[in-house]
Amino acid sequence: MSIPRWKRPSADDSSFDVREGSMARRFEICVLRPLCLLATIAFVSVASAHPQEGGPADPETQPNETPLDEESHLPPEVVRASQPDDSTPAVELIEEPAGGPGFPIEALQLLNQSSLDSCAVCARRNRSEAFEILDRTHRPGKLIATTSDAHFIRVPGGENELSLTSYALEGPILTFRFHTSEKHLIGIADTDQSDPSTALAFAAAGGGERLIGLLELVEYAYGDGPTYLYSPTQNHLQFQCKILDLGPE
Repeated sequence: MSIPRWKRPSADDSSFDVREGSMARRFEICVLRPLCLLATIAFVSVASAHPQEGGPADPETQPNETPLDEESHLPPEVVRASQPDDSTPAVELIEEPAGGPGFPIEALQLLNQSSLDSCAVCARRNRSEAFEILDRTHRPGKLIATTSDAHFIRVPGGENELSLTSYALEGPILTFRFHTSEKHLIGIADTDQSDPSTALAFAAAGGGERLIGLLELVEYAYGDGPTYLYSPTQNHLQFQCKILDLGPE
């Protein structure tokens, strides 16, 4: 059975070639070209976003390998003062009674209670809690300054010791001891000793004379805390310090 001529395309059947060419042309224009264009755009985008290893890269896209410390230009005292609330303030002004800014009244009350408590376990616990507070608030480098309404005074009978006119608690006794090359505790660094002129200004002051100045707490390796000693029998809290400035009112 022979196939009808219209279903048997031949090599010289131009109508068939035209139809086939037309369809291929449409497929190229409508499908292949858009796909190639999209693939090219995607490749260029990826290549520009991720430069090859070892090749030059846009300086604006490079990460900052050495980020700047926003506070590095500030003095150390200002940096310390900008730390969280539980950090050591840079300068403690003593215009208020103990328990004001910088003086943790809770720690002082715990120490005083420990000296009165007949329970040895309770007394040790109160001292331990007080020391934890003081270890945070009174670290080496803390500055303590007088104001127009509050001053240092020489402690009668004390050795290079100052107390505060603004201190209003019954206990514990609170003093600041400075050190010189002639009179110092073992464990105080030479760099933390006060200038000899300080000792002269201290010696020239009378027992009740008001003094103005600036103290810096210093590290003491053999203390009950980083900057202080505490005597349970005398209920005496003594901070070790360096005099930066001291003179009569």
